[in-house]
Amino acid sequence: MVYSVYWIIPFVGTLLSVAVFPVLAPKFWHKNSGKAFLFWSLLICAALGMSRSLPEFMTIVSDTMLSKFLPFIILIAALYVITGGIYFTISGKVTATANVVIIGIGALIASWIGTTGAAMIMIRPLLRLNSERKHKAHLVMFFIFLVANIGGGITPIGDPPLFVGFLSGIDFFWSLKHLSGVVYPVIFGMLVVLYLADSHLLKKEDLRFEHVGKTQIAIKGRRNILLLAVAVSSVMLSGVVCIGSIEVFGVTLSTASLVRDAILLILATVSLATTPKHIRHHNNFSFEPLKEVAELFVAIFLTLIPVEHILHMGADGSFGPLFAWLSQNGEISASKCFWLTGALSSVLDNAPTYLTFFHLAGGDPNYFMNNGMHVLKAISLGSVFFGALTYIGNAPNFMIKSIAQNYGYKTPSFFGYMKWSCAILLPTFALIAAILFP
Repeated sequence: MVYSVYWIIPFVGTLLSVAVFPVLAPKFWHKNSGKAFLFWSLLICAALGMSRSLPEFMTIVSDTMLSKFLPFIILIAALYVITGGIYFTISGKVTATANVVIIGIGALIASWIGTTGAAMIMIRPLLRLNSERKHKAHLVMFFIFLVANIGGGITPIGDPPLFVGFLSGIDFFWSLKHLSGVVYPVIFGMLVVLYLADSHLLKKEDLRFEHVGKTQIAIKGRRNILLLAVAVSSVMLSGVVCIGSIEVFGVTLSTASLVRDAILLILATVSLATTPKHIRHHNNFSFEPLKEVAELFVAIFLTLIPVEHILHMGADGSFGPLFAWLSQNGEISASKCFWLTGALSSVLDNAPTYLTFFHLAGGDPNYFMNNGMHVLKAISLGSVFFGALTYIGNAPNFMIKSIAQNYGYKTPSFFGYMKWSCAILLPTFALIAAILFP
């Protein structure tokens, strides 16, 4: 069966629910967001059930839940639980320099422990240091820009799209060699903008922020750092170790992936059991942010089923005119790939979006790493960078927003965030496109 464009309605409905309801009816949304996501999930399941045989329907849904959603949420949950047991804080005078250092460190380590791992470690020290400030929402936004997204563009460990590329045959160090010359300057430029903006806003704060105190750094729960290292290693090894596969509910799953997920669950359990409760208490740790992310992304993954199918059909699908637009004199345009991959990655799961354009452009890793390098750069940078444009562009974004709210921060609405992210990031992306993909 060929999906028509009407099949994207549940996905669009999910996005609009996240964007509109928190603004128009915040109290209602806080109590009923899970029901809204359940509604869209059931709607797409009902549509699939009526258009497919029962075995085919079960295979489609099982594939989405077992091979996509569960590995995704297990990784997110494990990193969230483990990093929630690491108490890392910086106390002293609140300065723009201190904030830049915290976010800068997070951005630099994101490619080596994953954007989710870096975000969960560094967000709490940033929130605690600035907890008494009036003007602080910008810190959360820049944190999402740099730590949860752009900083993950150096290695396959950093962000899922690059990991998908690695699994598809791209050399592990290709991104380090060819993307760092873009990622690091962008990080530096964004940190300069943050420093100027934060310095200006700090001048408006109460005089109590002018006191001078000794800067103190505290790290507790160090055993969780070891658990985090094992978790990251298990994710990396699952992509290079081949130990067969197993079929579950008609879905073929990699044994290495199952072992990885089991290891992650064990590590999370060990972290919960061995970390002193006062550490998680100091971190304001709760499962509410994880619950919100799980509710949102189960709806996104299910409603994405027809959208991904339409995308995979390329020029033969409902989005045919869009894909035809990508071609320029018979070749794929790197500039158009950058913008279209980015635009879709800002609202879709960026890993399958990367993979779609990867195969659309030929799918040959040897070609991409040589003559087609400019196209691979465009797809890689677009899928990683544009995830910062919306709260749902990358998994850590929404979790950071939820954690910040638990700390009493007033974060921008969905469209409020987009207003600032587009104003700050789109000119940067336009400059990148003009330089790299003229």
